[in-house]
Amino acid sequence: MHGDRAIDTQQNDKADKLWGRRNQINGIGLRQNIKQGTRRNHEQIKQEMDRLTHLRQLKQPLEYPSCGSVFKRPVGHFAGQLISEAGLKGYRIGGVEVSEKHAGFMVNVDNGTAKDYEDLIAHVIEAVEAHSGVRLEPEVRIIGQA
Repeated sequence: MHGDRAIDTQQNDKADKLWGRRNQINGIGLRQNIKQGTRRNHEQIKQEMDRLTHLRQLKQPLEYPSCGSVFKRPVGHFAGQLISEAGLKGYRIGGVEVSEKHAGFMVNVDNGTAKDYEDLIAHVIEAVEAHSGVRLEPEVRIIGQA
């Protein structure tokens, strides 16, 4: 429907499996509705952007280099919570550790290597599965060999 700006996309199972919870338009995402937005002036938009940036700074480990959120959200769970409950916040391999601020992130705290990331991801997957029975699935793509 174009009158009320709603866009109906079809679910694509292959894309959902590949991209997890990502929403995209043009037939490769989940059904979504886009509502007519209200106009705001430049200052209102800037204030909202500043507010959202502040929330990110509070919740995400932006003070270190990272590859972003490492794991897909398991059905019925939160990856960061499962990692925390398994006692892995701060767990470190080489120069890469599970963030103390948000366990769903792995941060490079001391010249970590790609192999450090790969080894830490593998360790977290195994430890979380042993603790909770839930097997985490990486959201990051590994390209090449470490």
